Amino acid sequence: MSKAVRFTILSALLLSVTFCSAQTTSFESTLKTYTPWALSLSIGQEGFFEATTPWDFELIEEGDIVHYGTFIPNAPRNWRFGLGGIYVFEDPILFDRIGLNFIGGKRYNEETFTGLYHGEQDTINCVTSAINIAAVFTAYKTFTISPDLFIETGIGGSIRRDFFRDISSADFSGEINSGIAPDLPAFTASCEALLGVGAMMWTGRFIRLNLAVDLMQLAPFNTAGETPWLMNSYRPYRVMLSWDLHRRKRGDRNCANPTHSEKAKELFGKDMRGTGKAVNKVGKKKKKRRRR
Repeated sequence: MSKAVRFTILSALLLSVTFCSAQTTSFESTLKTYTPWALSLSIGQEGFFEATTPWDFELIEEGDIVHYGTFIPNAPRNWRFGLGGIYVFEDPILFDRIGLNFIGGKRYNEETFTGLYHGEQDTINCVTSAINIAAVFTAYKTFTISPDLFIETGIGGSIRRDFFRDISSADFSGEINSGIAPDLPAFTASCEALLGVGAMMWTGRFIRLNLAVDLMQLAPFNTAGETPWLMNSYRPYRVMLSWDLHRRKRGDRNCANPTHSEKAKELFGKDMRGTGKAVNKVGKKKKKRRRR
């Protein structure tokens, strides 16, 4: 990841922690008639930074060069689909929303080695693919541009799991991978940052576009935020378009509703009703008869 992108993300996180404002107007109008919980649907793509940058490799054993050449990676962006929920705080302090999403899709990478392999010139392709499922928790901070447009930043964590993994050229990768990166982990956990823009299409309906980047890998631990994937390690990122759907609040029952509920009972019960007519004695004086 370039220094400019990294500086932008870190600056956005610093702003989200430093400036704490009241609830944004975009969510204020929604919370009046809609629940704070929302269903979040998302679609987008995930990839690796520097996924097409070649690197040189050299393996020397007992003074002799066993492998020497260049790796050329080709990790295309793959589609991701997400389903989750988001909650809006009515009285935010630091973050105004939290979200939990489950994101899944295919992950694929191909690396081509060209050079000396056991002393002979050769070209070998190494390919790996898997179905990657991630659980992502994010805390959001929103900066309002207008009542219907806002910028959002976020920080959170993710846990990923690879299913149905397939690795070709297993002998080759097992032989030289020990000199570059550890074995590919089935589970990975990371701390990530998010930056995006959103808009209220109408009350209770929001659309958001954001970029999420791994800042640090927690398992396997890597402060550079890179994940081992085939022969090299890469920093994951994803671009997602999300659609948040809030549910309308149910109205209160009418106290005059002709039912047997407590709200439909009489205003005055039997114990509050008297047997005679009420007489107002205040301010009344008896009139005297005038004698003739």
